[in-house]
Amino acid sequence: MKPVTRGSIDAVLRAFADPMFLRTAAALTTEAMSVAELASALGSSADAVGQALQALGRAGLLHTERVDAVRRYRLDLTGLQALVEKGADDGTDDAPAPPPGIRAFFRGHRLERYPAQRSRQIAVLTWLVEDFEVGESYPEPEINRIIGLRHPDFATIRRALIDDGFMVRSGGIYRRIPGVSADQGPIGED
Repeated sequence: MKPVTRGSIDAVLRAFADPMFLRTAAALTTEAMSVAELASALGSSADAVGQALQALGRAGLLHTERVDAVRRYRLDLTGLQALVEKGADDGTDDAPAPPPGIRAFFRGHRLERYPAQRSRQIAVLTWLVEDFEVGESYPEPEINRIIGLRHPDFATIRRALIDDGFMVRSGGIYRRIPGVSADQGPIGED
């Protein structure tokens, strides 16, 4: 089993938007199954099942075993459970640490307290917005889950990202504004 990292958690969150991913994961909770067995049980094509299995594998949630000449898959939540028990920052995360000017507000990669000083709020938001890809669309539940990995009050952080020009919202879909990075802050910031 590969270790579950922040990147694989992001892969899980993105995959939850796909109904086939959810159906495949649910089918694998009770027993190990081959691609053909899954396709039959789900009434789907082997290609669709294969894509869902790849997403489960990228997320670190899949155990593969070979029985005779048949590869069988089952859902494996042990890595995810261990991550939850240890907390989101287990030292294996490949994301950079917060910059020195805001590090005091973080414990590992989790925001422990939101700063009162405006310039530090902007610095924290500049760092947090790096969790989102420019050009990607995020429905509100996904935004909440991603921010929730960093801070329990996702609504406050989400609103600040919008109000301070890091993201835009339209019809319940959020997008990161191009030109905003941890190096420069939002457009127009000095």
